[in-house]
Amino acid sequence: MRISVLKEGDTVPELAIATTDHCQARCAHCLMKSGPEREEVLTVHEMWRVIEYLAEHNGLRLVVFTGGESTFLGEDLLEIIARCVAKGIGTRLVTNACWAKDAESASNSIKAWCEVGLDELNISTDDFHRVWIPLDWVRNAWNSAKGVGFKSVVIGVCYGPRSKVTPDYLQTVLEERIPLIYDSEGNRTTPGRASDGTLYAISNTPISRIGRAARLRHDYFSRRNSSAVLGPCGGVLRPMTMLANGDIGMCCGINAESNLVLASRETTRGTFDVLPGITAPEQELLLSAITTLGPAYLYGLVTQMSPREIETNFTSMCELCETFTTNDAFIAAALNASERIASDVFAAHIICGLD
Repeated sequence: MRISVLKEGDTVPELAIATTDHCQARCAHCLMKSGPEREEVLTVHEMWRVIEYLAEHNGLRLVVFTGGESTFLGEDLLEIIARCVAKGIGTRLVTNACWAKDAESASNSIKAWCEVGLDELNISTDDFHRVWIPLDWVRNAWNSAKGVGFKSVVIGVCYGPRSKVTPDYLQTVLEERIPLIYDSEGNRTTPGRASDGTLYAISNTPISRIGRAARLRHDYFSRRNSSAVLGPCGGVLRPMTMLANGDIGMCCGINAESNLVLASRETTRGTFDVLPGITAPEQELLLSAITTLGPAYLYGLVTQMSPREIETNFTSMCELCETFTTNDAFIAAALNASERIASDVFAAHIICGLD
């Protein structure tokens, strides 16, 4: 197998795998648009081929199993975690705690994952999740995961101006103070480890207007500063994502299924190559523009919108990138200006000393 969209020297230290799009929850803000009606699921063989390739050629060190809800894979999830551990690759599981209806069920699941060597556990909850997964289940999961040897146990909370389930509210429910991963300005912090050696934290992130959340009203979202919208994107390949339909996405901020710019697909030759509708040089040019100049550069080029207008109309860089990369007319317009883009990317490299 070969992933032809990766250039020689590209490092992929982290891979996120959306093991399935199936989920008993159908959250109104879901990035992956998961739900009970979705049936896409990856096999152990499909996942392992990509994991093994990236480990051998691109320095893969961590695999994050997410979804949908990965725990629906049952024994397959345990097997793929065990394979990673045997190869010396770190593992993280992102879950909604649907398995923690009571303390016994929660403890049994935690024990099974610990036995195969799972390193990290992330539990997702917020106003949207709690419609399907009660906070009592989240508390069962949290309590059962403490003191069992995980490197980290993190609760991910997406919230906005309308939210009831905020980090403060969650700490009241759990009856303890828990360090936050982001400060009041959105800067990432590094919480210390507890006395048992585990990092316990809340990942407090604003709701992003991407995926299914693009349909929510504007008052669900917090305003961001311009640096969150403008400028180059550092998220390409950090991490790479394997999607439940088998596509390989170049980042995890956007659902890249069938995305001409951000996805590749397996061919009959056994390689992952660009999707029909774009050539490899065209995709490489647009990805270079995103990483060097930013999606705002491309969006402004095709719409003639000023940076000030862009930062007023978008709440995050991922939202802006999703808007551009899922619009065939925008992509075509940008490729018609490929000479200018190539010149601007080259100039940025020279100015920034990237070459």
